[in-house]
Amino acid sequence: MHPTGHEVEQLLAVRAVLAAEAARLAAQHADEDEVRRLRRLCADGEAATAAGDVDGMVAASTTLHECVTELSGNPALLDFVGQVDLRVSAHYPAITRQRGAQAWQEHHALVDAIERKDPESAARIMRDHVDHTRAAYLQTHQPTPTPSRTRPAPVPARRRRTLPRP
Repeated sequence: MHPTGHEVEQLLAVRAVLAAEAARLAAQHADEDEVRRLRRLCADGEAATAAGDVDGMVAASTTLHECVTELSGNPALLDFVGQVDLRVSAHYPAITRQRGAQAWQEHHALVDAIERKDPESAARIMRDHVDHTRAAYLQTHQPTPTPSRTRPAPVPARRRRTLPRP
């Protein structure tokens, strides 16, 4: 079952929190080889963007995000991010097409922060990046409003009858 527009919006908000924590931890753990791998993925994504290859852009971005999450060293975090991605991945091609080169500039800034071992900057950059992705989604998909729970009208309080006093 595909999530509704409102659910996708909520899932992307959750993803922002999870991905920011993954980036923070990755900045603490990544070594030079892992940073080089992230840079290669950025180069692959930029080449796909220049060629107009949306599938290549999605593949490079997805792999980069998975790599950052793996670098967190937290298997539970990897599992939760994977669950969110499974639910929203059908929307990634449209979002990726819309975000294009801007997303790769953000990816480069993220890799720079990871390379500098700056966990707070990495977390902020990743959160902003996923928030921009969420905003791009909202520009093209108006979330389906969730029905509000209406409360029944309050029952008027009954007046208490008092018996006449003798």
